[in-house]
Amino acid sequence: LATLGRAMKSKRNDGSRLRIAAIAVASIAALDIISSMRLTSESSPAAHEDAGSYSTAEEAAENAVVAATITVNKPIDEVYAFWKDPRNYAQFMDHIDSVNPRTGGLAHWKVKVPAGMSVEWDARIITDKPSELIRWRSTRESEVDNSGSVRFRRAAGNRGTIVDLEAEYKPKAGPFG
Repeated sequence: LATLGRAMKSKRNDGSRLRIAAIAVASIAALDIISSMRLTSESSPAAHEDAGSYSTAEEAAENAVVAATITVNKPIDEVYAFWKDPRNYAQFMDHIDSVNPRTGGLAHWKVKVPAGMSVEWDARIITDKPSELIRWRSTRESEVDNSGSVRFRRAAGNRGTIVDLEAEYKPKAGPFG
């Protein structure tokens, strides 16, 4: 992809053919990543996840769904406050390059995708129940149609906070996106 990127900078090359080649290479890379994720066992010590705490993207019609549950050894108000600031997301989600808050509950997301590329969109908080729920939805103009929620629950025995994340997205390019 890097070689194709350099070739695209030259005016002597056919840009449309190079773009098609780049999409084909990126699609193969995406399929390779999906295959490797399916072959990695969640219970494997190399996965570094608690059994049942994370599920990868599942196809639901044309949308992909990602769900995760984790217990954080912090009080619910502190965990909620951390999630309330979207600039924190890149600290614990490797695929997120940045999330920058804007006015009116909007945030601009920049996410890393295979081959060193990125995708950007704006999303708006549509529900905010302090220490209970944050729900968002992408704006109509976004490159990626997505929505999701984060729920906060007290863990039994005063052991911290259970965080349930669910996100659903539909890339503009369909399954190849």
